[in-house]
Amino acid sequence: MSPELQAGIIAAVVALVTAGITGFLTWQQIQRERTKWLYDIKTTLSVELYRKRMTEYAELSKLLLSLSSTQQKKLTIARADEIADEINQWMYGAGGMVASARTRNAGWALRDRLLRWKAGAQPKDIMEVRTLLMWSMRNDLDIASGRTEDTSADTLIQQLRDEMNRVEGGK
Repeated sequence: MSPELQAGIIAAVVALVTAGITGFLTWQQIQRERTKWLYDIKTTLSVELYRKRMTEYAELSKLLLSLSSTQQKKLTIARADEIADEINQWMYGAGGMVASARTRNAGWALRDRLLRWKAGAQPKDIMEVRTLLMWSMRNDLDIASGRTEDTSADTLIQQLRDEMNRVEGGK
């Protein structure tokens, strides 16, 4: 083989290796930038979701004030229906869109219990579900809540209670 042919083959191999290494390094850089870009987007979305939840959960918390055990006015069936309607509006508005699935489920459960109360004394499960809804909102915002109350064996309530115990037990 002639020296010119050998030099040409060596130059071609060197060019291919250089192009391959350059292509690989460029691809790696693009992957790093893509990962950083996705991380930045997810972080921004998480911060915006957190801010929106703060606003919406504060609004729902004000609605729940009427259900507080320390409230001076006694809850009436008519007021319970009004609160249920307000919760329903909140759930179908921006609040329901940004709430976690757990918080939405607790909101629906509270609304349903308020609507089910038609006569007699206030059912105990209204306050239990309210407490779990408040806990769920606080948990979504990563705000510690040291307050729990006894809850019944209702499936949803038990599920929320078990989750609350699991989350708070892991902290």
